[in-house]
Amino acid sequence: MTSTALPRVTVALPVFNGERYLAEALDSILAQDFEDFELLIGDNGSTDSTLEICRTYADKDDRITLLRSDRNRGAAWNYNRLLEAARGELFKWVAHDDVYAPQYLGACVGALDADPSAVLAHSRTRQIDGDGRFLRDIDEDFRLDDPRPHVRFRQMLVYEGGCYHVFGVIHTDVLRRTEAIGPFAESDRVLLAELAIHGGFAEVPQALFSHREHGDRSIYRYPARSLAAWFDPRRAQTIGLPVWRLLWEILRAVHRSGLPPAERWRCYAEVRHWVGDNWVRLLRNLPGAGLEWLRRRGVQLRAAASGAEGTR
Repeated sequence: MTSTALPRVTVALPVFNGERYLAEALDSILAQDFEDFELLIGDNGSTDSTLEICRTYADKDDRITLLRSDRNRGAAWNYNRLLEAARGELFKWVAHDDVYAPQYLGACVGALDADPSAVLAHSRTRQIDGDGRFLRDIDEDFRLDDPRPHVRFRQMLVYEGGCYHVFGVIHTDVLRRTEAIGPFAESDRVLLAELAIHGGFAEVPQALFSHREHGDRSIYRYPARSLAAWFDPRRAQTIGLPVWRLLWEILRAVHRSGLPPAERWRCYAEVRHWVGDNWVRLLRNLPGAGLEWLRRRGVQLRAAASGAEGTR
């Protein structure tokens, strides 16, 4: 991109080996009625034709900037480096396999302009399959508009639906006060809970966002043990306690919120209620981590014994 004018919105598309659906996602963004945006594409060391597709689109539209990595540094790094490079007042992540109606960006920007207390706007969601066929509407009336931060925080903590709002349009300055996408499972849920502390969520009532449900999604391709490595390859050998990590990150989000002390303690009280609702998950995490430690210790001992035998 050669223009020096600041765009109103930064649209950020992180991708790794997304050749199957990438062009359709790009077409849906470039066809938006609201045109005051830049599109940042973060290729995370793809080994298929993803990079070629990105270059083809970047050559045709000067709103596109392509950022490359020589290797896959993990999903969290790829998402967050696009936020660092963003120039827009508003920011939006796009998954390489989702698609948007042409009215999406304009409707979300309009919703934020109409509600100064909102930090995020998103439309209702529909599901499509791998071939783009309609599956169902996600029937959720999800607004966070209570003026009290701890109430919005509680609503997000107890929310059990899909975290589609992480792909909403968000005030960039507010998003940069958070740690964005953390290198751990359910970091999108923590991010939404932290954003809820800072302000409300506005909902566009039309279903302008199509989430693609297919077997190659990361939650299906990577079992729980290896999901942390999908976020950050450096954590491939880490023994995980994902629910305990989730609790720790929720507490950290409250700590860095900047809320007045009384409201911050109300948020801590909501975390205590969350622990009460999730104590079984927390306890179930411990035996799995212990068994994994024993398994790895056994591998180390056998390797050491084998090495000792080889020196005799």
